[in-house]
Amino acid sequence: MRVITIGRAPQNDIVINDPRVGRSHLQIIEHDNGRFSIVDLNSTNGTYVNGQRIRGEEILMLGDTVTLGNTELPWMEYLCLPDEQEMEAVEKKTSGLIWSVIAGILVLIIALAIHFLKPSNKYSDGGYIPAPGTSNLPGQREHAKAVFELPSTISFQECIS
Repeated sequence: MRVITIGRAPQNDIVINDPRVGRSHLQIIEHDNGRFSIVDLNSTNGTYVNGQRIRGEEILMLGDTVTLGNTELPWMEYLCLPDEQEMEAVEKKTSGLIWSVIAGILVLIIALAIHFLKPSNKYSDGGYIPAPGTSNLPGQREHAKAVFELPSTISFQECIS
């Protein structure tokens, strides 16, 4: 958690030179979960978020406007956060990248499906099966060899032990 104190007094993290701002006017808190809140420290002239006066602690959302005294506070800059235009540009780039990745995955899936699902025209030992409607030429196989040979009998006793 990070706490930034804002006011007119020099001991604050951010000093605002405005006579309508209190010595210790407010705090902005960046919580460990990535959320932000703002706390008015009982200032005389108040703290406003999006034009509404706040009392005590309130949740602060990216893009909210904070005003104290005659000063509009660029609070996202103090926390090294992107402004709204930068956030929109990042969202556009990210969504384009996501769609490109999805398209690439779909192409890969289709290519793998075509490769692995196409029927084979080979016998298990590598010889070719004749095309439908053609006759076997001399020397060609009449039928496919069995791939697996199973034992003709399995006794129940062998399965238990």
